[in-house]
Amino acid sequence: MNLESADMVSRDKEVKLIEGWLLAKEEECPDIITIVGEAGIGKTTVAEAVYEKVQKHFDCHAWVFVSTNDSTRRIMQNILKGILKSISVMAPYNIDTMGEKPLKKLINSWLIGRKFLLILDDIPSWEIVEVVNNVIPRGRETTRILVTSRISNELSNCTNECKLCKLNSVDSSYLLHKHACTSEHGKEFFSSVDSVAKEIGKLCGGLPLAIVTVGRMLSTKHAAEDWIKVHQMFLRGASFMSLCYADLSPELQSCFLYAASFPCHFEISCKKMKRLWIAEDFVHHDNNRTLEESAQDQLEELIHRNMIQVVKRNIDGRVKTCRILRRIREFALRRSEGDHFTIILRSLKHTLPEKCHRAFLYGASYNGTSTSKFSRKDFSGLYSFLAIEQNQHQAPLSLNDFRLLCVLELQGFCHELLPDAIGDLSLLRYLGLRSGKIKKLPVSLKKLRRLQTLDIRNTFIRDLPDDLEGLKNLRHLFLEGSFADKVVNLGDGIIEAFIDLQTLAGLKMTEAIAEGLINLRGMRKLSIGAVQGLHLVPLFKAVERMEFLRSFTMKGSFENQAYKLPFPQLYSLEKLCIGGPMMNDLLDGVGKLHFVKSLYLWDNKLTKDPLWSLQHLSNLIMLSLCNSYDGKDIEFGHEGFPKLKKLSILHCQNLENWEEIPHGAMTKLETLNLGYCPSLVELPKGLEKLNSLCSVQISNMSSQFIQDVYELQSNSKVSISIRGTVQSNPKSNIKTAQ
Repeated sequence: MNLESADMVSRDKEVKLIEGWLLAKEEECPDIITIVGEAGIGKTTVAEAVYEKVQKHFDCHAWVFVSTNDSTRRIMQNILKGILKSISVMAPYNIDTMGEKPLKKLINSWLIGRKFLLILDDIPSWEIVEVVNNVIPRGRETTRILVTSRISNELSNCTNECKLCKLNSVDSSYLLHKHACTSEHGKEFFSSVDSVAKEIGKLCGGLPLAIVTVGRMLSTKHAAEDWIKVHQMFLRGASFMSLCYADLSPELQSCFLYAASFPCHFEISCKKMKRLWIAEDFVHHDNNRTLEESAQDQLEELIHRNMIQVVKRNIDGRVKTCRILRRIREFALRRSEGDHFTIILRSLKHTLPEKCHRAFLYGASYNGTSTSKFSRKDFSGLYSFLAIEQNQHQAPLSLNDFRLLCVLELQGFCHELLPDAIGDLSLLRYLGLRSGKIKKLPVSLKKLRRLQTLDIRNTFIRDLPDDLEGLKNLRHLFLEGSFADKVVNLGDGIIEAFIDLQTLAGLKMTEAIAEGLINLRGMRKLSIGAVQGLHLVPLFKAVERMEFLRSFTMKGSFENQAYKLPFPQLYSLEKLCIGGPMMNDLLDGVGKLHFVKSLYLWDNKLTKDPLWSLQHLSNLIMLSLCNSYDGKDIEFGHEGFPKLKKLSILHCQNLENWEEIPHGAMTKLETLNLGYCPSLVELPKGLEKLNSLCSVQISNMSSQFIQDVYELQSNSKVSISIRGTVQSNPKSNIKTAQ
């Protein structure tokens, strides 16, 4: 959980109070702690501040957003996913189809002997808390539950409640000024709008959400007359959301309503969102920028205006996922319904309004035997149909009825074949089939000449149909994940036709592909597998011409033979992933890529110390080494890794010695992940002097190594998590997962 929100004003007392309750001795701790207040008052903001402060005191934790339509099974799934994520364990592949009893049993098994913190955010009813009480092991010494809700608690055993009050006029004015007034306005401007700003702050009703959202809107207004107009509209009865929505351009209004059509508290992939906006033609065209760059500008504008909230950022600070707050989403859905923009379907039996152009289906269970109330007329006006949550019972729709579709998202499609009628959707720009059971795409796919995005990740498809040269508008082709062992075969002679391609992930390398890639100069992301030695020279000639390439992944299949890697200089490259056995010359080439921010090396079998070779990469933020080094020693110099924030060293079987970390090295390191290195018996000296270090994660290391880790606990701000079968020290506060 990493939800960004407005700066808290006058909430320090509440944060400290709740923190004290959660960390109290077991006889003093209540079963359930609640944060109560109306929508927009800042419940989630306070809970997030508390969560960040106390989670290091728990063995595992989970943050669960609760929707009105969430079933008991869905809540249990989210709890289990949160638990496993907090201890870096992959969730079972069948978690989305597990019944309630197996889920409960699995949750209980993972929580045995662990201290657990659970946040239930924005619960619509206290029945949900009672359900959770019956799911997880209870006990004051093991479990803490923090609940946020609009309604006061109805459970007798919930003894501690923190009710948030509205901000007073002084705090409201301060918060509005903080978000509305920028350095561009100047002191004279501040003076001219000071009185009207105070009045606007009062009219926001003391709600932080309203104050921040209006403030962000006002930050774009550089004339006092515009501030006065906003004040006058407030006086006429306009709501803060209607004012902020009306101030958006038509393109931004469409992007906002589209994002709000996803389920409440749904974490939306920002990259996927931008591709959908482009397919819907919501993105402003600018001859000097790509559509994706313009879409990024629009996303950032909505984030700045507080209409869309950031949930997660990548390690380099870029927005990764986002969501819409419940109160803002409620306004958007009312607006969508009134404008016939979108409709939310809970079932395929739902009747569509005549003028509706977009349908979002989620949470439905439909086995194909029920009689749908849809008619051909219902489908005939749809531009988009999105089934956006995995649904193992989803039935194929009659694609003949979707003649106007631009977007078709069938996530979790449970049938092995897609109907040939897909080729008749001549306007289709986006086709998503991720995480489904489909095994083969129809030949008619070649008729989709407007197609921009094809996403078949995590399916059983291993070959694309031949004769796809007509898909000349294709911009994003997702075949498999960059780190997956599986790859998909693309017919020879096809790749040259995709002249606008920007993303190509999960491709199986062949000689023809290696030669054809040289024509794809606009690539931003390239991920290829099954690379052999004879492919390297033409491959890297092509890569060298990709002047905009930001992410490159290559998985080698060299049959235990190491090849020299003729790596070119790539000034735009930010993320590099190399898998498979390589000669030590790999490090010489990679060590010159000073613009790279994230570097992943795995199964390389290098004998040269990668840390020594890579320490001068001045922009490197993330370094992951997994089964990449066969040597015994690692070290680096005084100024090594000046910007590194996260370092992972895993499965280095022969590693015995990590030399002392010298003063001035790794000064920005925040997270260290060490695991499965059986010969390494002690942490490097100097680790305790890294002031920025927040988290150390240890997995399956020797008992000698674990004893050395105990000494690091004297640095109380460092969260240490130990996973694997180790003996825990009864005097230690270190988290131990057995």
